[in-house]
Amino acid sequence: MGIRKYALGLLTVAALAVGSAALASPAWAGTGEAATGCGLHASKPSTSGSTLRGTGSRQGCSDTVTYFWVRVYKAVDFWPDAEKAVKGQQYVQNGNLTASGGCDGRGEHYTYTSTATGASGSEVESGRVVLC
Repeated sequence: MGIRKYALGLLTVAALAVGSAALASPAWAGTGEAATGCGLHASKPSTSGSTLRGTGSRQGCSDTVTYFWVRVYKAVDFWPDAEKAVKGQQYVQNGNLTASGGCDGRGEHYTYTSTATGASGSEVESGRVVLC
């Protein structure tokens, strides 16, 4: 009877410890933006005439980042990718930005969306598309 009482006591203490930890940790702790629905998005770039455009967004967020950027890059083999367009905005909670620039020859392009502070998972890249 003593061992059963001792084991029951340990189980009770363990259950209380786990329950207390769950209550002490908010649901969003350690999971970043995915739990809150907050996220960055980058659409594939497109062209209109000789203008290259890429749109990025930050949606479903309750916090504010100090800076939000959208850039369009052209992939360059064996070298850093070339930035073709950039647009930024300070103190953004949610919104869309479109970066525009000129085409300078055919190649793979992609949109890159990033934030300076305030968000985990603070960058995202679109799929690549051959343009210009």
